[in-house]
This record gives sequence, structure tokens and C-alpha cells, in this order.
Amino acid sequence: MRIQAIGVGLDPTIRLMHDLANKKRENLVFDLMEPLRAVVDREILELVRNETFSAKDFAVTKEGSVC
Repeated sequence: MRIQAIGVGLDPTIRLMHDLANKKRENLVFDLMEPLRAVVDREILELVRNETFSAKDFAVTKEGSVC
């Protein structure tokens, strides 16, 4: 999103919805992604529901994070 925003001449540091106090963060990127969040969430839930993944598709780090 950042590259697309810059490519069409938008300033990625513009703050519309996210973290209005943080002037250094590229908030426009998060604002532009927000409408897509529900679509992505729905697709991921569908993959989980259809059992597309299994435990062997993931690895657990020493710290307990899942990759």
C-alpha cells in the first residue's frame, strides 16, 4: 500500500483514522488497508474452516511463536 500511495502522489504520513498522535508513522497506509481488512479476515477464516492448513504447515520457534 505504501508504494501505491507514493506512486499516485499521496503522502503516506497523512493521518486520517489511525494513531493521530504519531506523526512519524505512515498512517495513511493503515487507513487505506482498513476497508480490505474484513475481506482478508473472511478469506483466512474460510481457509481455516476448510482445514486447508495442518500442523505440519507451521513451525514453533524456541520462544513459542508460530511461523
